[in-house]
Amino acid sequence: KDLQLQVWDMMTTHWRYPPLLPAKLHSTNVVFICYDSTDRQSFMSCRDMFTEVLEHGRDDVIIGLIATKCDLVDKREVSADKGAAFAAELSSVLPSGVVQFTETSSKTGAGVEQAAAKAARHIARRPSAQAAPDAPLAPPPRRRILKELCTLM
Repeated sequence: KDLQLQVWDMMTTHWRYPPLLPAKLHSTNVVFICYDSTDRQSFMSCRDMFTEVLEHGRDDVIIGLIATKCDLVDKREVSADKGAAFAAELSSVLPSGVVQFTETSSKTGAGVEQAAAKAARHIARRPSAQAAPDAPLAPPPRRRILKELCTLM
């Protein structure tokens, strides 16, 4: 089975055109929340993006937590263990129960194809893969999820 993946830089869109983010998230199957492993502050901002995805995304959205610049080992401020633990923590409050963690490097290409392949496999396996992206969705128990997320902060 062939899958076509479209990749959008949502944060650039979000900062330039904030009203577009909720509409895009509602019809998105996969969201990669990326942070710079050499910048602790970028890691800390992932929680805010996760909250945006919970508020506006599909119930069955697949989320990937992506650490970038994993090739810069000597400059690393966020360990792989910390990223994996955070992904597990976020998985506990996600309706689909899965936040995938992958380390990547744009410079070497490490992990980039792996992250896309993981997401594609999840999309292909789920029953909702056959549904149209704009099919009406039942609203998730967002208040409960957001409440649980706040307790993790």
